Amino acid sequence: LDHRRAGSFARHVSALELLTADGEVRTVLPGTALFDATAGGLGLTGVVLGATLRLRRVSTGLMSVSTERAGDLDDLLARFTAGGDRLPYASAWVDLTARGRATGRGILTRGEHATPDMCPAHAGRTRLSQRSGAAPGRSLLPGLPPLPGGLLRPAAAALCNEVRYRGSPRARTGELRPAPAFFHASDALPDVRPLYGRGGLVRYRFTVGYGQEETLHRVVRR
Repeated sequence: LDHRRAGSFARHVSALELLTADGEVRTVLPGTALFDATAGGLGLTGVVLGATLRLRRVSTGLMSVSTERAGDLDDLLARFTAGGDRLPYASAWVDLTARGRATGRGILTRGEHATPDMCPAHAGRTRLSQRSGAAPGRSLLPGLPPLPGGLLRPAAAALCNEVRYRGSPRARTGELRPAPAFFHASDALPDVRPLYGRGGLVRYRFTVGYGQEETLHRVVRR
């Protein structure tokens, strides 16, 4: 959510304790080749036994959240750019089923750590571990086996996306959410895997560099 300004997690690691293949435990520091290889090596350099992290101190367990709808992908990217670093955390949901003038429409969410003066009096009782929504992993349809063919076909997915898009505010600022509900919103979603069918669901992740907006357009139009 904050990669564009704060960088990847490796920029906030002061040291690693690494067990390498020769059985030696090494203290690995930033600026060394082994540190860089470990940070991006997917475990190939050894087993990380411990890490020293530099953390940011926050004063409450809440986030002040700004939400806005974008009518298409160009509008969404423009809003991302216009927001700058005013709020440090930003992410967007894109409706990949929308077509025509609405292709790439989405919901842009930004947030910052709420300070005590932003919070109502009872906010002091909000713990960082507090979550909203359903318990993670709880099945929406307990005991139901995967449905042959599944129910989440393109038409059903398009309907769900329409409801999500229309149900989001056109523009709203200052909404308070527990930090876990902001950073890990999908954890609160119920388990709906039976609806996917026996074939399951495939998720794709990819990274696009700055100035490569046309790549995003090609992905969204597919």
